[in-house]
Amino acid sequence: MPSLNPITNFSYFRLWKEVWPYAEGQRGNIVLYHLMYLFAMVFELSIPWMFGKLVNTLQAAGPGLFDECLKYLGIIIACQFFMWTLHGPGRVIERRAGQAIFISYISKSFRRLTELPLSWHQDHHSGSSINRIRTAANALKGFVENSFISFQRVVMLTGSIIMLCSFNIYIGLVSL
Repeated sequence: MPSLNPITNFSYFRLWKEVWPYAEGQRGNIVLYHLMYLFAMVFELSIPWMFGKLVNTLQAAGPGLFDECLKYLGIIIACQFFMWTLHGPGRVIERRAGQAIFISYISKSFRRLTELPLSWHQDHHSGSSINRIRTAANALKGFVENSFISFQRVVMLTGSIIMLCSFNIYIGLVSL
């Protein structure tokens, strides 16, 4: 019976429920790269805020303008650097986890397939079964290797709304 909970019934979480049994040895890496993406997006979300601070400093044109602008430009560059320092290795870990899950799925599926009785194999074409297993394995691998896209969109949307609410609650609520 399908779950009635709308959160666990959401396709993203359903796919993770399908992937998780095949992620033995990779579960820690999956959590790690999601945390790396989360922190990378925090740095990415701080760049527009720092740019706003830079523009305010330029408009104020007070004493020490050059030093203040240099400070904000340095922070913007550092945020970009740290964002890529986390995002790039996170992608590598994500791709390796996807490949390991692909191998695990194929191994377990072929093991189950070979355990079936001979009468089943006589009634079912082996090429069709192999093709279905490979198609499903490729789908799981593709999901894991590109899961950052869905995760990034949710975090960036949520983070942007939180940033807007921190400036002005009404603007943040209207943006919903």
